[in-house]
Amino acid sequence: MADNVHGEDLQVLRAAVAPLRLLTVALTSSPEAVAARERGC
Repeated sequence: MADNVHGEDLQVLRAAVAPLRLLTVALTSSPEAVAARERGC
């Protein structure tokens, strides 16, 4: 029972992290983000 609940928690966690990871990649690869980082923002 506990293993099943833990497995579901991991799936929810992965589902929550995936869009954040995509967003991070999109932001870090965009020229605006690079320029902002160089300005120190």
